[in-house]
Amino acid sequence: MNKVIKILALGLSQSNFLGQLYGDLKKNYKNYEIGINEFYDLSKGKLEIEEKIFSTFFSFKNEKVSRLESDKSFINFSFTPLFWEIYFFERSQGNSRKETYHFLRRMAYDKVIVEKYILKSNYDIYHFHYCTPKNLNYLHFFPKEKRVVCSFWGSDLMRETGVRNVFYVSKALEKASTITIQNKELAEMLYCKYGREIKDKTNIVQFTISTQIYNFIDLFRNKPEEIQNFKIKYGIPLDKTIITVSHNAFVANNHIDILKTMDDLPVDLKSRFAFVLPLGYGRNAEYLSKLEQFKISSSNKIFLLHQFFGPEETALLRLSTDIMVQMPVSDAMSGAMTEILYAGKQVITGSWLPYGLLRRNGVQFIEVDEFEQLPEIVEKYCNNEDNFKKNNSTNAEKIKAFLFPDSTTPAWNKIFDNL
Repeated sequence: MNKVIKILALGLSQSNFLGQLYGDLKKNYKNYEIGINEFYDLSKGKLEIEEKIFSTFFSFKNEKVSRLESDKSFINFSFTPLFWEIYFFERSQGNSRKETYHFLRRMAYDKVIVEKYILKSNYDIYHFHYCTPKNLNYLHFFPKEKRVVCSFWGSDLMRETGVRNVFYVSKALEKASTITIQNKELAEMLYCKYGREIKDKTNIVQFTISTQIYNFIDLFRNKPEEIQNFKIKYGIPLDKTIITVSHNAFVANNHIDILKTMDDLPVDLKSRFAFVLPLGYGRNAEYLSKLEQFKISSSNKIFLLHQFFGPEETALLRLSTDIMVQMPVSDAMSGAMTEILYAGKQVITGSWLPYGLLRRNGVQFIEVDEFEQLPEIVEKYCNNEDNFKKNNSTNAEKIKAFLFPDSTTPAWNKIFDNL
């Protein structure tokens, strides 16, 4: 029997990424024991969490640290080169001595958490997710001999910017045994941002996805009555071409910029469409209000879906879609977009997004450089719908070949097994 590999997940512990990755590892290799800090259930309790994936749930930020421990940690920290590097960096950024002092006190607190709780939890591998200064704060106090994996998700690389980000993430990455990134395009961004010297310890590997939604897509693909019932249940028109705009309620998805361009469609063409915005997570009250106001003022038929869907209804939403417009500020590899492609539907996306992995594997989709190009592309689709559907018909088998767990989970097992 293989030796048990104990992994502690730190940083951003979001259920939809980590449940899939670690769940498939445990299912296929049996010799993994996974602990997790600050587990975040994206479904807010609406979906059943597979408890057996994680053996222990931690909340290190709630652990107690006495004033004496904090003082002692601060004094010990002050004798390290890192303390003074941070002190002079913070001062160079315009922070006062008092502000810098309090910042270093907070770091000394993290130092106690690492030494008293995290390291004593006795895991073989510490896996940090979503690499921002906040999510890597504990890593500064890890001994060099500890085996550490730092995994970039995409937005952490593309949206987190500034001198402070580069300084703290670069310092933390020095402690990493292995760095993972999801594709070649993002890897180049990684090297440009944090230095090409980390290339030797960087692995390009996709996150393992759950196949639940894909399986339901296959189940309902040839059941039009199920798709029709779903549309009726959520008020989606049966007689319109359905254009789904992005897949969640985050403002970075540019919903309003996309919808504004659709106002420029010819009136006769515009009447053929209904625009559906899935807003089940990433919800912000102020932004949701803006979307409601835009819906009222727009000449287009817009439907806002506020429900959080489980795998079955998500699959039916994908199959209810004719066109998906996916043009966020940044993205690594949208699961929703990939599901739409798997369903044989049309995707229109921004050319600035790093979807080269899809192109290299022959997956068909349309890229545009500007929002203003959308009306022309949508009209072109409507005039050549049969040809587009034919081109998209092979997307499912291509996606299955390179993105399903059979190809990604062994790569993760190799990374962990080699540490």
